[in-house]
Amino acid sequence: MGALVQWVTDSPCEHAAVYVGHVDGYDKPQCVEARPGGAGFIDADHYTGRALWSGGRLPAHLIPTDAQRQAIVAAALAKVGTPYGVLDIVAIGLAQRRLGSRVDARRAIAEQPWWVRRLMRTDRLICSELIDLVYEEAGVHLFTDGRPHQLVAPSDLWVLLGSPIGWWS
Repeated sequence: MGALVQWVTDSPCEHAAVYVGHVDGYDKPQCVEARPGGAGFIDADHYTGRALWSGGRLPAHLIPTDAQRQAIVAAALAKVGTPYGVLDIVAIGLAQRRLGSRVDARRAIAEQPWWVRRLMRTDRLICSELIDLVYEEAGVHLFTDGRPHQLVAPSDLWVLLGSPIGWWS
C-alpha cells in the first residue's frame, strides 16, 4: 500500500501515525495508524530510524498545548477500528497534479466533484487524514490554505515539518 500512496501522491513518504504513548494491554509505547484492515496500534519503536517526528518541527503556531496534546491522543484512540479509506488515496491523487486535477476551494462542497465530497467523510481514513482529523478535533488546524477538509497526503505533513517537497501551492 505504501508504494501506491507514494506514487499517487508523488511523495517521498508513504505513511503517518500519531504517537499516543503507553496504552493498557501493551508493553511498549504505541502509535495509532490508519492501515488496511482498519486503524490500530503499532509499537512506536517500529518507526525508530524511519520516522520524522513532529516534536521540535511544527511551526510555533501549531504546537499543541498540553490540553490539546491530551485531546489529540484521546481522538486518536477513538479512531482505532476506523476502516481504511482506499478510495481516499484516489481522491487525494485526483486533487493533485499527478492525476491531472486541482481543487477550487472557493466552490461549495455540493458543487465539488465526488472525490472531494468523499474526503469530507470521516468513516474511512488514510493515515494522513487521521492525523489531520485528530489534530482538528483537538482544536489544532494544521492547514489553513483553503484546501477542503482532510485533503491531506503524507507529503503535506512532511512539508509541514519543514521538509522540502510539496504539491499544494
